[in-house]
Amino acid sequence: MPCTRYHVIPNIPLFVLEVDLDTLNRRLDERPDDEWGGGKPPERELIARLHQTKEDIPKNGIIIDATAPIARVVDEILRQVRPGGGSAAGRRGLRRR
Repeated sequence: MPCTRYHVIPNIPLFVLEVDLDTLNRRLDERPDDEWGGGKPPERELIARLHQTKEDIPKNGIIIDATAPIARVVDEILRQVRPGGGSAAGRRGLRRR
């Protein structure tokens, strides 16, 4: 889902969960039609455009590969927020924008 609004709080990392378009579409297909992005063509078109252009992605976010199993995604986020846990970019599973 696109990140249409976000607030940066000092000293709290902002995570961007990134997936490829096929994974995103598959997950959206699993949503009920009345949920955002679930079945309404205008919403799906907006999501596809934002995914392609990345125009709504925070520039200072820590990118997390959200195609990984959920447990690995959570572990990576927890690793990042623990003291001394992961401020260096380029480690497996993340990169800074």
